[in-house]
Parts: sequence; structure tokens; C-alpha cells
Amino acid sequence: MDIGIIMGPRNHPDHPYPLADVYRDYIDDIVRAEELGFDNAWVGEHRMTPCQWTPSPLTMLANAAARTTDIRLGTSVLCLPFHNPLRVAEDITAVDILSNGRFNFGFGAGSQFEEFRTFRTESKDRMSRSYEAAAFIRKALSTADEFSWEGKYYDFPNVTFTTRPVQEEIPFYAAAIGPKSMQIAAREGYNLISDARDEWVEGMKEAGHDPSTRKAQTLFPIVVADSSEEAWEVGGEGVLYHLNFYTLRRQLDGSLPDPATATLTPTDVQQRKMAAIGTPDDVLAWVTDYYRGLGPHQTGLAFQFRSAGMSTAAVEKSMRLFAEHIAPELRTL
Repeated sequence: MDIGIIMGPRNHPDHPYPLADVYRDYIDDIVRAEELGFDNAWVGEHRMTPCQWTPSPLTMLANAAARTTDIRLGTSVLCLPFHNPLRVAEDITAVDILSNGRFNFGFGAGSQFEEFRTFRTESKDRMSRSYEAAAFIRKALSTADEFSWEGKYYDFPNVTFTTRPVQEEIPFYAAAIGPKSMQIAAREGYNLISDARDEWVEGMKEAGHDPSTRKAQTLFPIVVADSSEEAWEVGGEGVLYHLNFYTLRRQLDGSLPDPATATLTPTDVQQRKMAAIGTPDDVLAWVTDYYRGLGPHQTGLAFQFRSAGMSTAAVEKSMRLFAEHIAPELRTL
């Protein structure tokens, strides 16, 4: 099993502190993850949010690359509808070079109304635009000679991509959730930042890909402490903010959900198993049960240890308890 950390670097709106310190704390977490033996670290992208979510995960990963030597570094995810794919190809190549071949490219179609509105990009085209962009990026990274691209959304004549990544093939991870996205990811042979569902496995086989050669890494928030009460005290507010960020935000049509019915409570989180919060024994049992339920083609999990507003002391303790008491057991699954 690949065991990683995932992060959406940001403030808690009710407890903000300088963004320079916020970014440093999250990058320190990546350094700590390497020291503790984690396999990979993923940084996500959003913007125009009250929590000041970072819009530039590649910049943060370039910094992390300079402070680490072994841990793999990835985007989870880069929202492709808001980027020029030629620039993305150049930027991820630069991060792969700076990390000496440790980069994973995780991409998605975007999910936030404000981003589509401000970038003047149609949300209904988000999936087809994203997969075209990913196909162009993969072609750029794999083509030594001059080539041109004429697609539905992008037109690049006479591309000469001379700056080459360290890796012969940068791993592509699609954040596929719905059936259509799963089908495209399977057809293209992409790894997954998601659950390895049956439609992806069967689609891979139908397209002539061997699913056993691909990876699927899913993710969720986690807090580990000496007691369940302590875990909720130090991390519960941040986890709830993270989860409610998604349940309470605008839908892609601009409508807002009803807070009275959409707001999640600690009871909701526990009953729906939306996060692993508790003692090492509690969390190990929760994660083991969750992972086994994902099926034989799931290859990894990524844990969000730092939710918005959590103290570094609490995050560090949670990561160390996990590394000492939970990770060794998970690696035997």
C-alpha cells in the first residue's frame, strides 16, 4: 500500500494567520512526512475562497522538492479547465526536474462555481476540456519532434517541447468520480485519485490496459490522538470546516444549498465515516475496514493530517502516532 499525505493549504476563516506562515507549516508537513516514511505528498488547488486556499500547488511543490529527497510529490488536483495545457506541461516538467523525477501529475475537471465564473469557462465542458488538456500534455511530454495539436478546445501549431522531464513517463492520476469520467480515465489508462471502482477496472481491461499496473489512491481527513476526545478537540473544528466547505458551497449552476439540511455535524461525520478521528486503535480499525472495502485494485490512501486551523503540535503528534502505530499495520494489508 502507498501511504501518503494530502493537503489543501489554507487558513481557517475564524482563526487566520499570515499566509507565509501557513504555507511554511504545510511544506514543513511534507518534510516531516518524508522523515516518517510516507510514500507521497499531494497538494490541491482552489482559489477565491474565504479560507484563502492556495491557487498554485506547483509552486509549493517546487519548494517542497528543494527540501526533500525521496518522497514523491503530486498535485491533487490541478484543475485543468483554468490552465493553458502547454504551460502546465512546462511547469510539471520543471517540478519533475527540481525533484529529480519524483513528480506525480494529478488532474481534475474543477468543481467550484466561482472559478468557472471568473475564468469564463463553461462548467458543462469541464470534463471534455480537462481530458483533452491531459491528452495534449501527455503528447507534449512524450514527443521529441515538432508536432501540432488541433482539438476542440486547444490549438497549438508547431510545438517543440525541448525541456524534458527526468522521468521517462510522469505518472498521470485522474480525479475521476462519476461513471463518465471513470470510463475516460480507464480508456486512457490513467491512474486514479479516487476509489478503484468496478467500471474503471473493467474499462481498463476493455481498452487493453492491465489494471494491476496502475495505481488508485483515495483520500480523507484524519486526526490521531491519545483519546477520541482529544482528537476531536484538536482537529474536529478543522475537519468539519473542510467537509462543510464542500457541502455548503455553491453548486455549479450558482445555487446555494440549504444550510439547515446541508451542514454536517460531528455525528454526521462519525455515522457516515467521512473522516478517521480517534485513538491509534480506533483509526487503525476504521482505516483497515475502509481500505478492505475498496477492493483488490486499490493501491493506496492519502491522509489529510492538517485541517484548517489545527496547531502544528497537534498535526505533528497525529502524524507520529500514525507512523508508529498505524502505518506498519496498513502496509501488511
